[in-house]
Amino acid sequence: MRAFIAIDLPASAQRSLERLQDELRKAQADVKWVESSQLHLTVKFLGEITDAQRQAVEGLLRALALEEPPFSMALGRLGAFASLSAPGVIWVSVTEGAERAKRLAERIEASSQALGLRQDARAFAAHVTLGRVRTPRNRAQLSRALQDTAWQAPTPWRVDAVRLYQSLLHSVGPRYQALSDVALQGAGSNPGPSARPAP
Repeated sequence: MRAFIAIDLPASAQRSLERLQDELRKAQADVKWVESSQLHLTVKFLGEITDAQRQAVEGLLRALALEEPPFSMALGRLGAFASLSAPGVIWVSVTEGAERAKRLAERIEASSQALGLRQDARAFAAHVTLGRVRTPRNRAQLSRALQDTAWQAPTPWRVDAVRLYQSLLHSVGPRYQALSDVALQGAGSNPGPSARPAP
């Protein structure tokens, strides 16, 4: 199965980002936009894993979650890889909670080496991907929109779990199926089940 570990966004943040996507769509560029219901922050992309590896990943997440307390997260500025003038991937940065998300990602990365999982070549940068540019059509208009569009970030929210997802590839694009949630239970959090089946 193709899997990844993510932090979910609340519905209010998804709606806010959907409105931002609608503004950027006016540039009529050739962008594959992420559906608002699937917007998330990827902590680690696992690639193809076996069922045994999935169980091992859930185990390492439970162990790490015992030491990681919940934290507050907020979104920030609009950006793009490689740059706003040459956008390829459109994203929104994370401000509050970015260091906590990075620490969590780095701990998962280090722990996953023993499981024989793929290692990330790039350093972790907390962001939410909004869309990917497919062709150069109207790229200049999109670049201007990225620089000119005003956007009010949603209010911060509490991150109290990470989720393991399976990515299912379809003709219309990937669909994400939640496999399990792992609650963050470090100092300062309320006790509860360390893992629970995803809804």
